[in-house]
Amino acid sequence: MSDSLKIELFGVLTELAGKSTLLVDDVDNTALLRSSVLSKFPSFATVNFVISVNREVVMGSHAVSSGDEIAFLPPFSGG
Repeated sequence: MSDSLKIELFGVLTELAGKSTLLVDDVDNTALLRSSVLSKFPSFATVNFVISVNREVVMGSHAVSSGDEIAFLPPFSGG
């Protein structure tokens, strides 16, 4: 678990973090990933976002590894 995970941020999460990507170390599932990111960016708790792993929205605790494409997706609007 020494490899970093790269997380792409979208929408309001990009604004809250002040950047469009995050690197997170020492997590192997999405539950730990969410917890780790929320501890660094408490304002994310105000946004109802989902986690996508390899372009598939996952729920609960889903395994992740350093090669995965991970994104935090807030609600989108527009047309």
